[in-house]
Amino acid sequence: MKKIVYIIGIITIVAAIGITIFVFVVPRSQQRQILQDLDLENTPFVNELSKMAFVDLTVTESRRTLIGKKWAVTATLVNTNESINIYQVGIRYHFTNGSEDRYYDVDLRPGRILPSLVQERIAGHYNEELLQVELISAD
Repeated sequence: MKKIVYIIGIITIVAAIGITIFVFVVPRSQQRQILQDLDLENTPFVNELSKMAFVDLTVTESRRTLIGKKWAVTATLVNTNESINIYQVGIRYHFTNGSEDRYYDVDLRPGRILPSLVQERIAGHYNEELLQVELISAD
C-alpha cells in the first residue's frame, strides 16, 4: 500500500513540474501548436490553463507623446482558438525603470476577423525606454 501511495506521489510531482514547464517556459506559439496537434485545445482543463497561449499580442506603435509626457502604446489582440471566448487580458509594460500592469475588458470571440485594439497612455516613464510589452493573463 505504501508503494502505491509513493508511486502516485511521484507521478503527481512529475505532472506538476511538466505543467509548470509547459506554461512558463515553452513559448506561446509552441504551446498553441502542441495543444492543437494533440487535439487538446477544446478540453475544459486546457481552456482554463492556457488561454494565454491562444492570444496573439502585437505592438503596432509605441512612442512618446508630445503633450503630457506619456508613452502611447497601441497593440492588437487576436484570439486564435476556435472555441474559447476571452473577455479580459492583462498586459505588462516593461520600462527601464520598472514595469506596469494594465487590465483590459476585450471581446475576443473565436473566428472574429478584426483584431481588438488596445491603446494606452502611460505616465511616469517619459524619460525611460519601453523595453517590452507582454501578455500576463487572459480570462
